[in-house]
Amino acid sequence: MRKIIICIILTITSFLIKQTATAQTGSKVSLSAGFEVGTSPFGDNRNQDNIFNLDAGLNMKSELPVLPALHLTITAGYLDYADNNLKTSRNGDVITNYHYFPVKGGLRYYLPKSLRFVYVEGEAGKSFVANSPAPSSFIYSGGAGLIVPLGGRSSFDLSALYEHGYKTNTNYDFPTIGIAFRFAYRYQFK
Repeated sequence: MRKIIICIILTITSFLIKQTATAQTGSKVSLSAGFEVGTSPFGDNRNQDNIFNLDAGLNMKSELPVLPALHLTITAGYLDYADNNLKTSRNGDVITNYHYFPVKGGLRYYLPKSLRFVYVEGEAGKSFVANSPAPSSFIYSGGAGLIVPLGGRSSFDLSALYEHGYKTNTNYDFPTIGIAFRFAYRYQFK
């Protein structure tokens, strides 16, 4: 069984090394659509009752090259944040899920040659909430990711992010802190 697992790992590794030549660098604009899932292991900074809230959402990200390895990113999407503590909305209803519409901009840097399918990125922007007394909040995120080429101009974009700033109420000024994972299909234009 061990030999089979080692063979599978070596096959995947050789495929990734072979495909690095087509990873994102240069002057190509790309667009990705993805799914993001995360948790708030640090709660919302006010108490221990709010630990491990879950969030999930969809987003689109465009990359515009500034330099061969440095790209400007623009991200917009939808995020559903499940809060363990019951809150009251603007119209008095009890809500457990918040619906956010984040819009962010930032930079993505692809590492040099042998690791050029690996990147680090940072983004900042504003998040608008649809069903909470907190109408919007400043948000920022940073993380690292991996581009897995599928052939041609298609690839998968896998990343892990640290996120900060989604507020759930105006009675306190403690934004959520979370860790998220993004899985996206990415297409490069000519």
